Amino acid sequence: MMNDPTRVAKISIIMATNKINNMKIVINVNVFVLKEAAQPTKDCPHQFGYFPSSAAAPNDCGQYRMCVGGHALEMLCPTGLAFNPAKASCDWPNNVPSCNVDAFLAFKCPAASYDTDGNPIVTNHRYEGNCFAFYSCGAGQSRLLSCDVGLAFDPALGFCVDEEKVECGIKPVPQQAASTLSGISSSSAPFISSTNAPSKHPV
Repeated sequence: MMNDPTRVAKISIIMATNKINNMKIVINVNVFVLKEAAQPTKDCPHQFGYFPSSAAAPNDCGQYRMCVGGHALEMLCPTGLAFNPAKASCDWPNNVPSCNVDAFLAFKCPAASYDTDGNPIVTNHRYEGNCFAFYSCGAGQSRLLSCDVGLAFDPALGFCVDEEKVECGIKPVPQQAASTLSGISSSSAPFISSTNAPSKHPV
């Protein structure tokens, strides 16, 4: 038997029961929990993993640090998402308690309104300076979304339509300001599509 200090339990699992003679088949399984020592470096609390970035601006909830072998690489969530330390992934900003959502998205939703059944009424609002993005508000919480390819946001209608029907000129989809900083990588998807949920992992 291995003398491993990381072994924390020895359990018996009933795999099957023979119905003819009611004999139980039991298999003993040794369960090991292997915990790597933190081995922190100047830039990383652990050798590997995703962590909040100490280099991020105060209201930049989307910047995080990916550590590989103790070396840090500054990364950005797709625009409109914040890094959630509890999940080590990119998430909606309102799911990240440490994120000042209004400051991060530079937008504050109107007061929440509800229908007669008590369901929040969702309203969409223009993202200034870009026709292909918009803010979506529900129950007072804002999310920055983008129209699908070939569509643009019509502020009069409050949803995305064929881009030919919206007079906005040719304007690039904005990236997070931090993406222009040296040594920072960002996702190839600058915005979260209105039809997609946040990514499970930040990269």
